[in-house]
Amino acid sequence: PDPHTPTPYQLEAVHSKIFETKTTAVRDSLILSFYEDVGLRKSEVLSLTVDDIPSWDQIDKAKDINEGFILKITGKGDKIRHVLVPAELMERSREYIEEDRRAVEGKVRKKYSGYISKKALFIGETTGRELNSQYLSRRLSKIMAEAGIEGATPHRIRATYIETQVEARDGYDSSGHPLPAEQVLWKVGELVGHSSAQSTRPYLNKIRSKSYSSVNEQIIDKTFKLNDLNRKVLHKQSELRRIEGVTKIMQL
Repeated sequence: PDPHTPTPYQLEAVHSKIFETKTTAVRDSLILSFYEDVGLRKSEVLSLTVDDIPSWDQIDKAKDINEGFILKITGKGDKIRHVLVPAELMERSREYIEEDRRAVEGKVRKKYSGYISKKALFIGETTGRELNSQYLSRRLSKIMAEAGIEGATPHRIRATYIETQVEARDGYDSSGHPLPAEQVLWKVGELVGHSSAQSTRPYLNKIRSKSYSSVNEQIIDKTFKLNDLNRKVLHKQSELRRIEGVTKIMQL
């Protein structure tokens, strides 16, 4: 894989940089999380709709039983695949819909009385329209560069997810022998939407060449939850800075 594949520490730096932006921080952090925690491609992220996000009742039930949501998406080559989305990520998406996204639509509607709400989950801050591919690539690449990840593109964030999934499914059989490479490649390839095992093989080669030990899938689940908590902390810190700024102005 590309040597610029971001590490978890670098991704945290990107999210921190995102929350220095007041207007689109929640949206951009959420987009990044769909790359990072679900392994979506850019086109798949842009295909997400408001209707894909479950209700509060459904989210609460899923969290109570520690389950995620299976989301049907159209992948590369118009192939249908199903991805697992953590309940915590759906929770943040629902909050975005009912708070930041709704506020954007309200502002746009005041400017343009004929504005019609869009089905796309992610919309532009000033236009209320669906985000386009070029804008998304430029936006995230710029933020990643500002966070110190030179030359990296948003697609490399998906690569981090693939590496994690390969590591989770690689390991040893009951006899202590490494699992057959084809078995690992097939499982991960199906999960991330690779049509050929050759697309997944470099990730397995990288994991095995560094003698990584296999990680338990429960650890990955806990990592997703920890990432989600970190995003929420960044969001609240951003809100606190905004409120403190408003308070100082009022005092003056």
